[in-house]
Amino acid sequence: MIANTEHSSIRTIVRMRPAARSLAARMLGSEHSAEDVVQQAYVNAIGHLRVGPVPRNVEAWFLTVVANAVRDQQRRETAFRRRLPLVPRAAPPAAPPAAERDLVKGLRTAMSLLDRKYREPVSLCCEQGLTHREAAARLDLPRSTVTKYVGEGLAQLRRSLSG
Repeated sequence: MIANTEHSSIRTIVRMRPAARSLAARMLGSEHSAEDVVQQAYVNAIGHLRVGPVPRNVEAWFLTVVANAVRDQQRRETAFRRRLPLVPRAAPPAAPPAAERDLVKGLRTAMSLLDRKYREPVSLCCEQGLTHREAAARLDLPRSTVTKYVGEGLAQLRRSLSG
């Protein structure tokens, strides 16, 4: 059963969508990315409202949730960019050679064959750029378990691709 104050707070934050989107767009410099961040902010906020106390000033609190979601997104993007090799920007990349296309296809196949307990942490950490701690929170697992699963998943992928 949803409490009246919780229901009222949810209605309030739903009405704040334009302000939330505007804040996210200003912080990110992109309307497109802002929508994704606002969606995540709603998930975070509603999750909090269901289990935690209702904030005194729901509007200010929700804008803080949005700003925090933007910062989280920026941290993920920064971590992802650090993992990418530096590529010269002068010319667009040429079409990958057939061997590289085959490798990518093989990697996709190998990923799909991984047991789910390995596939999800590998995907979150290696494809989406989350830290092991962030992936652990998403998967509701200890960080050490995520670290173990990522290591084992990558080892299985290496074996699949080399054999």
